[in-house]
Amino acid sequence: MNSKNKIFIIPFVVLLGLIMAGCTSTSDTKEKEIVAINQDDYIEPLIVANKESIRLEDGDIDLFVKRYGWEMNKSETGLRYFIFNQGDSYHPKVKDKVELAYSMRLIDGTDVYDSETDGNKEFALGKSDEINGLQEAVKMMGEGGKARLVIPSYLAYGMSGDGFLIRQRIPIIMEIEIIKITKSN
Repeated sequence: MNSKNKIFIIPFVVLLGLIMAGCTSTSDTKEKEIVAINQDDYIEPLIVANKESIRLEDGDIDLFVKRYGWEMNKSETGLRYFIFNQGDSYHPKVKDKVELAYSMRLIDGTDVYDSETDGNKEFALGKSDEINGLQEAVKMMGEGGKARLVIPSYLAYGMSGDGFLIRQRIPIIMEIEIIKITKSN
């Protein structure tokens, strides 16, 4: 090897050694820091945001009902309802099986489900995955009862929607008629 090549190789080897020394990790010898996340720092802001979302939706529903001139009652949970016909005097209890004819649309007017296309709904009151707003309304009526409901999203399909036609955080409008109530044993 001539001296000209040595001049280029020596700085190259020194530079390579420095690079390799810089790549060795000293974190292996240090303890890793664990940062604890305080859940309380996140819970309160989420609760405040959720309450604000519900307040805004509630206002939107009130404007919707007013625009159509509907006279509706409002339950403590926020369900809007108008019962056209109470039906029989017996109102279903938990575990009673209820069959009803219905139509359902979004607050923007889009039809989504109905008995003519999808068949009547049948469910055991308080023992099914049926939406809370519908179960609440059914408890107020007897067989033959008819009502119009405006169900806030948190009593309907909530933050996830139904996975098909109803998006998340969408209030729904239902027209229902109780066809049959079968008492539980």
